[in-house]
Amino acid sequence: MPETKRTWSLRTKLLATYLLIVGVSMVVLFTAFEYRNYHNANKRLHEQIKQIADFQSSTLSVPVWNFDEQSIRLAMSTLANNPHFISGTLLDDYGHVLEHVGKEGAEPNVPELKVARDIIFSGSERDEVVGKLVLIFGDDQVQSQALERLIFDSFILILLAASLVGGTFIASQRLIGKPLDLLLKGIRRAKVTDDYEPVKWQSSDEVGQVINAFNDMMSHQIETDAALRAARNAAVEAEARLKDAIENISEAFILFDKQQNLVLCNTRFKDFYEYSDEDIRAGISYNRLIELDIERGVVPAVDHFGRSYHDLRSAYNWDTS
Repeated sequence: MPETKRTWSLRTKLLATYLLIVGVSMVVLFTAFEYRNYHNANKRLHEQIKQIADFQSSTLSVPVWNFDEQSIRLAMSTLANNPHFISGTLLDDYGHVLEHVGKEGAEPNVPELKVARDIIFSGSERDEVVGKLVLIFGDDQVQSQALERLIFDSFILILLAASLVGGTFIASQRLIGKPLDLLLKGIRRAKVTDDYEPVKWQSSDEVGQVINAFNDMMSHQIETDAALRAARNAAVEAEARLKDAIENISEAFILFDKQQNLVLCNTRFKDFYEYSDEDIRAGISYNRLIELDIERGVVPAVDHFGRSYHDLRSAYNWDTS
């Protein structure tokens, strides 16, 4: 069984093309917008991390110099209030751990989320490095917020796509589908019947111009068909009058074309040579009629001078120029 070729309507093609272009454009737009938001959020996070590291290293300089464990513990504990904070380690100038808060052995997702600052104590005579602060932060919250925005954007895209499909379908049905359906019905009606009705659709766009052109073409066709019918009827009437006149003349009459084939004859000619209706049919050749005359003995094959009747009759001058 041959496969049925799948056909797409103009509205389906319009929707598919429109949705593809608009859908891709919107996805690219939303992706660029969300990437910019994600990039800006990471940039703000990195700046915030640097500010926290600078502030904490400055705050801890005096407690570390004085080995004030309570102040060190208090200052380090405030880091846990930051939602992006993972762990912090305070080292003395020999690399020994003075204080640690957060997860043990934590590592950042990217190197930029790990910062280290020297603890510098500014004395009366000179600045001295008395320790080191290592902080690790995470970007899970930034990624979670980006994911939430992507989900929300996807929902918006679906709503917009549904709105576009509905709006485009209604518009295409009203502006394209309906007039094309009317035009198609008019074409089919013109193929199976002579009863022509103009397609009733008024618009100045391309579809309206096509429909107006179809209406004009069909009106011209009706006029042409009417003229052809009138000419055909006139020709039939003229042929009938000619045949009637030829039939009513007293002499035998026969008419051949340039190829010596019979066009018409009257009854007197047929009866004179005793032809049947089959013998004298239109299109039979002149030579064949001669052969029939000789075969049936209507005329002698040769005359009393010994001349061939066929040759004599065939020698007639057929030049009609």
